[in-house]
Amino acid sequence: EHIFQTSGDVYVPKGVDVPSLTRTIRWTFSPSNIKEGQPVTGGDVIGIIYENEIIDSHKILCPPNVYGTVTKINTTASDGK
Repeated sequence: EHIFQTSGDVYVPKGVDVPSLTRTIRWTFSPSNIKEGQPVTGGDVIGIIYENEIIDSHKILCPPNVYGTVTKINTTASDGK
């Protein structure tokens, strides 16, 4: 939706720089099959959110060049609060 408002097209045109998810909406996060104490690295799926009717499962990935160990997993909720 934000891409369409910025560019007038539902596809991401070359050179458009928008966040992949709108930062003003509280998304409901569902953790994937990761466990506390498990190592994660760039590209690992750490959970999913429901985005809209077209994209029903938006995967949340560990960012590239980031690695570490999972210390806490919040249950299914919006932002763990």
